[in-house]
Amino acid sequence: MIKIITIPKGYTVEYGGQFKNLRSATSRLMIAVPIALVLIFILLYFAFKSIKEALMIYSAIPLSAVGGVLFLYLRDLPFSISAGVGFIALFGIATDDGVLIATYLDQSFLKNKTDNLKGIRAATVEAGQRRIKPAVMTSATTIIALLPILTSAGRGSDIMIPMAIPAFGGMLFAAITYFIVPVL
Repeated sequence: MIKIITIPKGYTVEYGGQFKNLRSATSRLMIAVPIALVLIFILLYFAFKSIKEALMIYSAIPLSAVGGVLFLYLRDLPFSISAGVGFIALFGIATDDGVLIATYLDQSFLKNKTDNLKGIRAATVEAGQRRIKPAVMTSATTIIALLPILTSAGRGSDIMIPMAIPAFGGMLFAAITYFIVPVL
């Protein structure tokens, strides 16, 4: 049963404290996330001077977002301000491996002057083989660096864990881009 409270004339209700801060931070996050996504795409476009290449690398973002959401779900945590900040960090980190692979793909295509399907395949396989180790090391160091945060139980862990979970889960899922970017 819902109890309705009648407020006397001349009185108003104003929320404050943590609730007010949460609403304010949520509204800022609703602006910050789209801006971060647009800025990432713009930086990729300027770096590669190609919408096609920028989109190939940008494909890591939805994949990593799935991993971040899945890991929040598995840990039974709601989307919070901390998690939102974790997602923003994840989106930047997730594109790193794609940039690493795409840069070497460009160099491989220039070096090998590919103009047929066999040459394109050889340059792609070479680039994939040469850049898989640095890409895996980049992701692995990020994941390993997050482990102390994920296992923390002390002061501040209630904020840090929801921030680290999207990055951890997202980086695990973003590993798929090791194969997707060269194929695209």
